[in-house]
Amino acid sequence: MQVQQKKFTLDINSYHIIRWDPKVQGEDDLRKMLADSLKKGAKRVAIIVKSDDVDYMVKAREVIAGFIAQTIVIFKEKEVEIA
Repeated sequence: MQVQQKKFTLDINSYHIIRWDPKVQGEDDLRKMLADSLKKGAKRVAIIVKSDDVDYMVKAREVIAGFIAQTIVIFKEKEVEIA
């Protein structure tokens, strides 16, 4: 028995949409597309993976986690001096 999945409707005015084809583009390409979306001022990003392979979804999540870890840093207040 196959379960029919619900499709999501993305409002293109609310998201910067990235279409990632992992069979053609690598993880570095995805990182570059994420960086470009932030440079363009995107507040919300939707990544559409052009594959049904769950491994690619996991890979995209790993890239996002690493990107966030490099983009957002957290410090204790007593460890920082604001210039």
